[in-house]
Amino acid sequence: MKKHYKTFNELMTTLDGIVRKTTKHYLTDWTDYDIPRLNENIASNDLSDKRLTLIVRDCGTWLIYTDDISKPGTGANTIFNYYKPGGVGSSRRNPEKFYNIDLSALTIVPLKFDENGRIIQTKKARRAA
Repeated sequence: MKKHYKTFNELMTTLDGIVRKTTKHYLTDWTDYDIPRLNENIASNDLSDKRLTLIVRDCGTWLIYTDDISKPGTGANTIFNYYKPGGVGSSRRNPEKFYNIDLSALTIVPLKFDENGRIIQTKKARRAA
């Protein structure tokens, strides 16, 4: 379910809660790298800086550009495909959590995957695409 926020601070509070609840080691990925990057991206005028995917794991986080996930050879593509369910580094015991973040709309959308590692889209999302 897509969640809309009124302010960037509300969005960040929610993300911080998600990360702190899930991440047991390397919380500094979030505090030292991802938070400053999100602050820079919210201030940016470039729309591509506004669409990000956050991967939350028990051992750290990854914040990658959503647009780059479908581009082979990019870091975002490699990271996403490694950690997604069914990916090389995937583990059924410690599932990662994936969230699409749109800073221009102040939304967070949790991603869900089928058994083959494909993103499951809702009927609403398919109609909008």
